[in-house]
Amino acid sequence: MVWSTSQLAELAGTTVNTVRHYHALGLLAEPERRANGYKSYGVQHLVRVLQVRRLSELGVPLSKVPDAVAGGDQRELLRELHSELETSIRHLERIRDEVGSLMAHGAPLDTPSGFEGIADGMTPTDRTLASIFGQVYDDPAMQDIRAMFEDGQARFAELDATFEALTVDASEEARSAVVQQMLPALRENLERYPWLLTEPRTRQTPPLAQSALIESMRALYNDAQLEVLLRALAQVRSEIDAHDDGKT
Repeated sequence: MVWSTSQLAELAGTTVNTVRHYHALGLLAEPERRANGYKSYGVQHLVRVLQVRRLSELGVPLSKVPDAVAGGDQRELLRELHSELETSIRHLERIRDEVGSLMAHGAPLDTPSGFEGIADGMTPTDRTLASIFGQVYDDPAMQDIRAMFEDGQARFAELDATFEALTVDASEEARSAVVQQMLPALRENLERYPWLLTEPRTRQTPPLAQSALIESMRALYNDAQLEVLLRALAQVRSEIDAHDDGKT
Protein backbone atom coordinates (compact mmCIF):
# COMPACT_ATOMS: atom_id res chain seq x y z
CA MET A 1 0.00 0.00 0.00
CA VAL A 2 1.34 3.43 -0.92
CA TRP A 3 0.08 6.87 -0.01
CA SER A 4 0.01 10.28 -1.60
CA THR A 5 1.43 13.35 0.13
CA SER A 6 -1.98 14.39 1.43
CA GLN A 7 -2.70 10.88 2.68
CA LEU A 8 0.65 10.72 4.47
CA ALA A 9 -0.02 14.07 6.07
CA GLU A 10 -3.47 12.94 7.20
CA LEU A 11 -2.12 9.69 8.68
CA ALA A 12 0.64 11.58 10.51
CA GLY A 13 -1.75 14.21 11.82
CA THR A 14 0.03 17.06 10.10
CA THR A 15 -0.21 19.11 6.91
CA VAL A 16 1.06 18.79 3.36
CA ASN A 17 3.12 21.93 3.87
CA THR A 18 4.80 20.36 6.90
CA VAL A 19 5.71 17.27 4.91
CA ARG A 20 7.18 19.47 2.20
CA HIS A 21 9.05 21.44 4.84
CA TYR A 22 10.60 18.23 6.19
CA HIS A 23 11.71 17.39 2.67
CA ALA A 24 13.27 20.83 2.24
CA LEU A 25 15.21 20.45 5.50
CA GLY A 26 16.43 16.98 4.59
CA LEU A 27 14.50 15.40 7.45
CA LEU A 28 12.38 13.22 5.18
CA ALA A 29 13.76 11.33 2.21
CA GLU A 30 12.13 11.88 -1.15
CA PRO A 31 9.94 8.89 -2.06
CA GLU A 32 9.73 7.09 -5.36
CA ARG A 33 7.20 8.34 -7.85
CA ARG A 34 4.42 6.44 -9.53
CA ALA A 35 4.08 6.15 -13.26
CA ASN A 36 1.85 9.22 -13.23
CA GLY A 37 4.58 11.27 -11.52
CA TYR A 38 2.90 11.47 -8.10
CA LYS A 39 4.93 10.71 -4.99
CA SER A 40 4.49 7.32 -3.42
CA TYR A 41 5.00 7.17 0.35
CA GLY A 42 5.34 4.03 2.44
CA VAL A 43 5.45 3.02 6.10
CA GLN A 44 9.08 4.13 6.49
CA HIS A 45 8.07 7.67 5.53
CA LEU A 46 5.16 7.64 7.98
CA VAL A 47 7.44 6.45 10.77
CA ARG A 48 9.96 9.18 9.95
CA VAL A 49 7.32 11.93 9.97
CA LEU A 50 5.98 10.64 13.29
CA GLN A 51 9.52 10.63 14.73
CA VAL A 52 10.16 14.21 13.65
CA ARG A 53 6.78 15.35 14.95
CA ARG A 54 7.35 13.66 18.31
CA LEU A 55 10.74 15.25 18.78
CA SER A 56 9.38 18.61 17.66
CA GLU A 57 6.52 18.36 20.17
CA LEU A 58 9.08 17.73 22.91
CA GLY A 59 10.85 20.92 21.93
CA VAL A 60 13.76 19.50 19.97
CA PRO A 61 14.83 22.04 17.34
CA LEU A 62 14.45 20.66 13.83
CA SER A 63 18.17 21.28 13.27
CA LYS A 64 18.95 18.73 16.01
CA VAL A 65 16.50 16.08 14.88
CA PRO A 66 18.93 14.19 12.58
CA ASP A 67 21.46 13.68 15.38
CA ALA A 68 18.75 12.69 17.85
CA VAL A 69 17.24 10.15 15.46
CA ALA A 70 20.68 8.84 14.53
CA GLY A 71 21.38 7.96 18.15
CA GLY A 72 23.31 10.98 19.40
CA ASP A 73 23.63 11.84 23.08
CA GLN A 74 19.93 11.85 23.85
CA ARG A 75 20.46 12.18 27.59
CA GLU A 76 22.26 15.49 27.17
CA LEU A 77 19.58 16.65 24.76
CA LEU A 78 16.88 15.68 27.26
CA ARG A 79 18.68 17.62 30.01
CA GLU A 80 18.79 20.69 27.78
CA LEU A 81 15.11 20.33 26.96
CA HIS A 82 14.21 19.87 30.61
CA SER A 83 16.11 23.02 31.59
CA GLU A 84 14.47 25.03 28.82
CA LEU A 85 11.04 23.75 29.81
CA GLU A 86 11.63 24.67 33.45
CA THR A 87 12.52 28.18 32.36
CA SER A 88 9.45 28.37 30.12
CA ILE A 89 7.20 27.10 32.90
CA ARG A 90 8.49 29.73 35.34
CA HIS A 91 7.92 32.38 32.68
CA LEU A 92 4.39 31.16 31.99
CA GLU A 93 3.60 30.99 35.71
CA ARG A 94 4.75 34.57 36.13
CA ILE A 95 2.64 35.70 33.18
CA ARG A 96 -0.34 33.74 34.51
CA ASP A 97 0.00 35.47 37.89
CA GLU A 98 0.26 38.89 36.24
CA VAL A 99 -2.80 38.23 34.08
CA GLY A 100 -4.67 37.10 37.19
CA SER A 101 -3.61 40.28 38.99
CA LEU A 102 -4.76 42.43 36.08
CA MET A 103 -8.13 40.67 36.17
CA ALA A 104 -8.45 40.91 39.94
CA HIS A 105 -7.78 44.65 39.98
CA GLY A 106 -9.53 45.49 36.72
CA ALA A 107 -6.28 47.06 35.54
CA PRO A 108 -5.64 48.07 31.91
CA LEU A 109 -3.55 45.67 29.88
CA ASP A 110 -0.68 48.15 29.54
CA THR A 111 -0.24 48.37 33.32
CA PRO A 112 3.41 47.62 34.18
CA SER A 113 4.16 44.53 36.23
CA GLY A 114 3.79 45.19 39.93
CA PHE A 115 1.53 48.21 39.47
CA GLU A 116 -1.76 46.33 39.04
CA GLY A 117 -2.91 47.12 42.57
CA ILE A 118 -2.61 50.88 42.09
CA ALA A 119 -3.53 51.06 38.39
CA ASP A 120 -6.99 52.44 39.17
CA GLY A 121 -5.42 55.70 40.31
CA MET A 122 -2.89 55.95 37.48
CA THR A 123 -3.42 58.06 34.38
CA PRO A 124 -2.37 56.74 30.95
CA THR A 125 0.68 59.01 31.25
CA ASP A 126 1.50 57.48 34.64
CA ARG A 127 1.32 53.99 33.18
CA THR A 128 3.50 54.96 30.24
CA LEU A 129 6.10 56.52 32.51
CA ALA A 130 6.07 53.53 34.84
CA SER A 131 6.63 51.22 31.86
CA ILE A 132 9.61 53.29 30.72
CA PHE A 133 10.95 53.50 34.26
CA GLY A 134 10.79 49.70 34.41
CA GLN A 135 13.20 49.50 31.49
CA VAL A 136 15.51 52.16 32.88
CA TYR A 137 15.67 51.48 36.63
CA ASP A 138 16.66 48.28 38.43
CA ASP A 139 14.23 46.24 40.53
CA PRO A 140 14.97 47.83 43.95
CA ALA A 141 14.56 51.28 42.41
CA MET A 142 11.23 50.25 40.87
CA GLN A 143 9.98 49.22 44.31
CA ASP A 144 10.65 52.76 45.51
CA ILE A 145 9.03 54.25 42.42
CA ARG A 146 5.91 52.14 42.92
CA ALA A 147 5.78 53.35 46.54
CA MET A 148 6.02 56.95 45.30
CA PHE A 149 3.13 56.42 42.90
CA GLU A 150 1.04 54.77 45.61
CA ASP A 151 1.85 57.44 48.18
CA GLY A 152 1.07 60.13 45.64
CA GLN A 153 -2.37 58.67 45.04
CA ALA A 154 -3.12 58.60 48.74
CA ARG A 155 -1.75 62.01 49.70
CA PHE A 156 -1.21 64.14 46.62
CA ALA A 157 -4.22 63.38 44.43
CA GLU A 158 -5.11 67.07 44.17
CA LEU A 159 -1.58 67.93 43.06
CA ASP A 160 -1.67 65.20 40.40
CA ALA A 161 -4.98 66.49 39.05
CA THR A 162 -3.75 70.10 39.00
CA PHE A 163 -0.52 69.15 37.24
CA GLU A 164 -2.35 67.03 34.65
CA ALA A 165 -4.71 69.93 33.93
CA LEU A 166 -1.89 72.45 33.40
CA THR A 167 -2.11 73.62 29.79
CA VAL A 168 0.71 74.91 27.64
CA ASP A 169 -0.71 78.44 27.75
CA ALA A 170 -0.99 78.49 31.55
CA SER A 171 -0.22 81.85 33.13
CA GLU A 172 2.84 82.53 35.25
CA GLU A 173 0.57 82.76 38.28
CA ALA A 174 -0.84 79.29 37.56
CA ARG A 175 2.61 77.84 36.99
CA SER A 176 4.01 79.31 40.20
CA ALA A 177 1.03 77.98 42.14
CA VAL A 178 1.68 74.45 40.87
CA VAL A 179 5.39 74.77 41.72
CA GLN A 180 4.51 75.71 45.29
CA GLN A 181 2.00 72.89 45.48
CA MET A 182 4.58 70.42 44.17
CA LEU A 183 7.43 71.35 46.54
CA PRO A 184 6.28 69.43 49.66
CA ALA A 185 5.82 66.18 47.73
CA LEU A 186 9.13 66.61 45.92
CA ARG A 187 11.01 67.41 49.15
CA GLU A 188 9.51 64.37 50.84
CA ASN A 189 10.33 62.01 47.97
CA LEU A 190 13.93 63.21 47.69
CA GLU A 191 14.39 62.95 51.44
CA ARG A 192 12.95 59.42 51.47
CA TYR A 193 14.69 58.31 48.29
CA PRO A 194 17.94 60.32 48.03
CA TRP A 195 19.26 57.98 45.34
CA LEU A 196 17.04 59.87 42.87
CA LEU A 197 19.65 62.63 42.92
CA THR A 198 22.82 60.92 44.04
CA GLU A 199 22.87 57.25 43.04
CA PRO A 200 21.58 56.24 39.61
CA ARG A 201 20.07 52.76 39.92
CA THR A 202 19.74 52.02 36.25
CA ARG A 203 19.87 48.93 34.07
CA GLN A 204 21.56 50.81 31.23
CA THR A 205 24.57 53.07 31.16
CA PRO A 206 23.87 56.46 32.79
CA PRO A 207 23.96 58.41 29.47
CA LEU A 208 21.45 56.06 27.83
CA ALA A 209 19.21 56.02 30.90
CA GLN A 210 19.31 59.81 31.16
CA SER A 211 18.43 60.28 27.50
CA ALA A 212 15.50 57.86 27.81
CA LEU A 213 14.14 59.74 30.83
CA ILE A 214 14.60 63.20 29.32
CA GLU A 215 13.09 62.32 25.95
CA SER A 216 10.18 60.54 27.61
CA MET A 217 9.36 63.56 29.73
CA ARG A 218 9.53 65.81 26.68
CA ALA A 219 7.16 63.54 24.79
CA LEU A 220 4.65 63.05 27.60
CA TYR A 221 4.44 66.54 29.13
CA ASN A 222 3.76 69.92 27.59
CA ASP A 223 6.12 72.88 27.95
CA ALA A 224 4.28 74.34 30.94
CA GLN A 225 4.39 71.06 32.83
CA LEU A 226 8.08 70.59 32.05
CA GLU A 227 8.86 74.11 33.23
CA VAL A 228 7.01 73.51 36.49
CA LEU A 229 8.88 70.26 37.08
CA LEU A 230 12.26 71.86 36.39
CA ARG A 231 11.54 74.89 38.59
CA ALA A 232 10.38 72.75 41.50
CA LEU A 233 13.36 70.43 41.17
CA ALA A 234 15.79 73.35 40.93
CA GLN A 235 14.37 74.90 44.09
CA VAL A 236 14.61 71.69 46.07
CA ARG A 237 18.15 71.07 44.80
CA SER A 238 19.08 74.58 45.91
CA GLU A 239 17.65 73.90 49.38
CA ILE A 240 19.58 70.63 49.64
CA ASP A 241 22.83 72.29 48.57
CA ALA A 242 22.31 75.13 51.06
CA HIS A 243 21.63 72.61 53.80
CA ASP A 244 24.77 70.63 52.94
CA ASP A 245 26.86 73.82 52.85
CA GLY A 246 25.58 74.68 56.31
CA LYS A 247 26.93 71.41 57.67
CA THR A 248 30.49 72.18 56.51
